[in-house]
Amino acid sequence: MTQAYPHPTIELTEQNDLTDSERYRLLSSERRRRVLAILANQTGPISCDELAGMLVAEVRGSDASEDVRRDVAISLHHSDLPMLDDLGVATYDPTANVVVRDGR
Repeated sequence: MTQAYPHPTIELTEQNDLTDSERYRLLSSERRRRVLAILANQTGPISCDELAGMLVAEVRGSDASEDVRRDVAISLHHSDLPMLDDLGVATYDPTANVVVRDGR
């Protein structure tokens, strides 16, 4: 089941000078929309591992294995978070493995 997310997800993408193409590319992934919704409610940095845990808990609840969480964290690290950083929606520090919204 796809969950509807509040307007902060869209607001985060509108705060930046994104082209329509960039905005559509960013929002085309359900995982990135979920990440944006989580970041919209964060006041400070969040680790990639903590973010992965939150994403997995939303979908699988307490039944999720550590392997699933690790796989999501790897995907975030290599794909989703760098895209958010490249588009200026959030700042991702791959060395510290943390992301923060509006960090520029």
